Amino acid sequence: MQWSVTVVVEIAPEAEIGQMEQAVLEVGRQAMREALKQAVRASEDGHAACPGCGSASSRSQGTVARRVLTRFGRVVVRMRRQRCASCGRRFRPAQGYLAVLAGGNVTPELGRRARWRGQVGPMQPLILCLPWLPAARRRCILV
Repeated sequence: MQWSVTVVVEIAPEAEIGQMEQAVLEVGRQAMREALKQAVRASEDGHAACPGCGSASSRSQGTVARRVLTRFGRVVVRMRRQRCASCGRRFRPAQGYLAVLAGGNVTPELGRRARWRGQVGPMQPLILCLPWLPAARRRCILV
């Protein structure tokens, strides 16, 4: 798989190094989110065969939005839905690519780096804190 992402950084001529760093960092995060979307799309293109019967003939059934929390921010991935022309089974070609999420939406690396706070039990909310973000952007997410 190979794809490209174009990055454009706009910085005022009088900007200080801290402002430049923040602008470059944010554009970098945007590029990473776009690259992840393109990676999922490339994965879909490479897994077009029906997982049930193996037929390569399928029809589009639209897309489904899947939100993924990553180290570089929230990414909304539009996953294709297909229907096999041979057996009629519905499937999502990128499902295997996102199987590591196990039905959740937090990537393994983000989960490993995050600190879980609070007592977690049945029906209690889970709070995911992101301590490595700069103080101005630091936040906790209710999961």
